[in-house]
Amino acid sequence: MSRLAQAARRQRVVRMRRAGLLAGFAAALATGMTAVIAAAAVTQPGRTYAAFSGGTAADELPGVVVNCATSLLGALIIARRPDNIVGRALAVIGVGFLSTPFVAVTVLSLPLSPAVAAWLAWPGNWVWTLGQAGVVIMLFTFPTGRALTRRWRSALNASLVGIALITLVSMLAPGPLDAVPALVNPVGVGALDGVFETLLVVFAVSTIAGVAALIVRFVRSTGEERLQLRWVAFGAGVFVTMILAQAVPGMPDLGVLDLSGVLILLGAVTVAVTKYRLYEIDRLISRTLSYALLTAMLIALYLGSVTVLTTLTAPITRESPLAVAAATLLAAAAFQPLRRRIQHAVDRRFNRGRFDAAQTVAAYRARLRDDLDLDALAVGLVEVVGEAVEPSDARLWLRPQPGVQR
Repeated sequence: MSRLAQAARRQRVVRMRRAGLLAGFAAALATGMTAVIAAAAVTQPGRTYAAFSGGTAADELPGVVVNCATSLLGALIIARRPDNIVGRALAVIGVGFLSTPFVAVTVLSLPLSPAVAAWLAWPGNWVWTLGQAGVVIMLFTFPTGRALTRRWRSALNASLVGIALITLVSMLAPGPLDAVPALVNPVGVGALDGVFETLLVVFAVSTIAGVAALIVRFVRSTGEERLQLRWVAFGAGVFVTMILAQAVPGMPDLGVLDLSGVLILLGAVTVAVTKYRLYEIDRLISRTLSYALLTAMLIALYLGSVTVLTTLTAPITRESPLAVAAATLLAAAAFQPLRRRIQHAVDRRFNRGRFDAAQTVAAYRARLRDDLDLDALAVGLVEVVGEAVEPSDARLWLRPQPGVQR
């Protein structure tokens, strides 16, 4: 091995070790902060916190779990893809948004003098802005870890400068601290009173610009990058669907739906960046759409059947559950036919590779009924396998039969 190759290998090992240490630190920090908040929720279940809008630590736990998961997935990406800034952005997002609840719980749980408590609560005033910076970085650089063009890089830099200004103002903003409103900022500057609220528009503008960058990247993407972005689009679609489901009138407030939606989105981001089972997105989208449509149609069929049958048989059966039983049997009988038809339609639109492979196999099956030439069928079989499965190499071996002349 040449000296140049040895030097490159040593640099790669050093880079991986640094990435491992950074990933471990991010995971440990997020896990430790989460453990402190969870301990407060268990040991002080009735205590309320002004930083949680008057709620308890237990009320804050779903958001804490999401932020911890964000940092842990960021740590995973750092370890797997150390050159991609998306992992570091996710780690910063989680830790940044965990800072305020962590500081609130810690300061109010310790017997501290007001002066010391104020200094310990002070980071909760501004560390969360780093989480917002991580969101903007991820939007501008996902999934490659680089901005799409030089202009988008300039927009990213301008957004980060604006967020840095907000961070500085948050450090020096006079008045109550975010984490513990009963305490006053020990380094507050009176001249900055009201400036923070004015600068909040920077967050909105930078986030909108980041979303626009992600949309433009999706439109221009091809190949592997397109698949990565489709994973995120799938996760975002599931997340938005669960949010909208919560908005349906009469729907009970199930926080688990929101939590599940966010975790699915984070999982999609992780799959996209680490490229683990990346090419199964078409199958996943196909199955999700198929079973969602199937569920909706079966529910509609069941409810419609119950209504119609109850109306028609009411004079005869009165309050007998016969109509409900008949509707259940009808929905069960319709399950398989509906599933096949819906899956076929969805595959044709969203999972074209599987649909084309099925069409190819069906055509070869029809050819088997008419063609008696074994050599032609063997060649055709190799071609079908190549088109349907797309292997790097395909060969056919037929074991010779004794006494058979070919």
